[in-house]
Parts: sequence; structure tokens; C-alpha cells
Amino acid sequence: MFYKVTQVRSILRMPWRTRDVLKTLGLGKVGSQKYYKVSPGIAGQLYKVKELVNVEMADQYKSKAQIKADRKTEPGFSVVGSKRA
Repeated sequence: MFYKVTQVRSILRMPWRTRDVLKTLGLGKVGSQKYYKVSPGIAGQLYKVKELVNVEMADQYKSKAQIKADRKTEPGFSVVGSKRA
């Protein structure tokens, strides 16, 4: 099992300890994601920054390249809500 951690709030105007915890987790920009193996140490760090991150449980680890590939859209376009068939 893995924690999927996504930063949802900025670290501006946060105390330096909170900033250090986010930097230790490898986060820094809103929207950045990381996967961590479930452990008490990581859980404690996530508890300290619970207001700034969104945590989900994931069954498998995804690398940076896999996360980027998941966000990539299909080439071309499609018309949504068109009255034509």
C-alpha cells in the first residue's frame, strides 16, 4: 500500500517548520504528487501538513513518467454537446 500525496495549498506565509516538512516530502508546488510507502514516519509528517495536502491510498506506486503519461490528453479534439451526429 502507498500514500498518494498531492499538494493542494501553497506554502506562502506558512511557518518554516511546515515548509521544511513539505520540502522533506518532496513537494513544493501546488498540484505536485508523490507516492510513499505506508509507514508511521511518513504518516507523522503528513499529519503535520494535513491542511496543505490531499492524501489517498493507492495499491501501486507510479513513477514520475507514469504520472505525466496519465495527465496527457488524447491528440485531436472532439465536439461536446453538438446537435449534429
